[in-house]
This record gives sequence, structure tokens and C-alpha cells, in this order.
Amino acid sequence: MQPTSASSTIHDVVCVPHEDGNYPALEALAVLQAPDILRARRKLGLSQVELARRAGICPETLHRIEQGRNKPSVPTIARIDGALRAAGEYTE
Repeated sequence: MQPTSASSTIHDVVCVPHEDGNYPALEALAVLQAPDILRARRKLGLSQVELARRAGICPETLHRIEQGRNKPSVPTIARIDGALRAAGEYTE
């Protein structure tokens, strides 16, 4: 993934193809997941700190994931997903 600055947007990261003309799939996937995580967290009324605590990750990591500036591993996404699902079970 190309370095991003605080002023970079999701569009800047996703829309920059590699030299061979292909777009970076893993980076694009990480950026596309960001709004879904943010939307689900807000829908459940969880703060970043609370969701991070429930998922067992650092709040700074969750912040970077939600901003599309971090490529989370599959286990990290699974932890966030599990925390969101558990929170949803208690609110429905």
C-alpha cells in the first residue's frame, strides 16, 4: 500500500493502479470494509474504544481501520466481526 497522509482520501488510496495497471486488491478490500465497520459500530451505539475493547484490539488500530489507513488481518476482522455480532445480540 502506498503511504497515506492525513489528508489522503479513500479515493486516493483505491484509485492508484500499480505499474502493471492493476489495482491493489488487498488495499482496496481494506478500504471498502472501513465504512461497513464504522456504520455497524455507530448503529450499535458503540464508541471506538468500546468496540476495540470488545474485539481485543487497540483503539488506535480500530481508528486506522475505520479510516481505511490500515490493512487489517483476517483474524483482526474476525475479532471485530465477532464483537459487533455479540453487541448486536444484546441490543436486538
